[in-house]
Amino acid sequence: MGFTELEVESVDTKAKDDAPSASDMTKGLVLFIITLVAYAFYCLGVKVAMKRFTLSVPELIFIRSFILIAPFYLVVKRFKQDHLAITAEDQAHLVMRVIYGFISDALLFVSITMISYSKGFCLFFTNTLMGPFIARAMLGEKIKKWDMIGIAIGACGMLMIVQPFGQQEI
Repeated sequence: MGFTELEVESVDTKAKDDAPSASDMTKGLVLFIITLVAYAFYCLGVKVAMKRFTLSVPELIFIRSFILIAPFYLVVKRFKQDHLAITAEDQAHLVMRVIYGFISDALLFVSITMISYSKGFCLFFTNTLMGPFIARAMLGEKIKKWDMIGIAIGACGMLMIVQPFGQQEI
């Protein structure tokens, strides 16, 4: 089962014509914040598990994949989505997203074995600073002056937290 043509058409029409309401924006921001907090606890659990059980990064990724397969499958079944009925273009995008997500999580796990959790997490979330450049490369969007100012401020904040030029312990 899935969406009927009428439901899909009404969703497409609403998405094109109407801007999201203040209520929708608030709900979206709250869900986004909850997701960030949940991901922070998840990464903290990864750091604790790696130290407590002396797991290497490949072992941790392998174990995590087995733990996450069942919930992902149940979500797909719960919402009755046919996860195989997607276009070839969407399949290619999905494969790239999985590959890049795997690489980013693996590199995050490697970084938190080498540096503190807070520094690794800070560096991981600098990916949002790359968004305008990725949008420029992939979508042809222009990078605005305010984007560059925001990127510069974010990079300065990241440098203040990570302090890569400070005194290093060897």
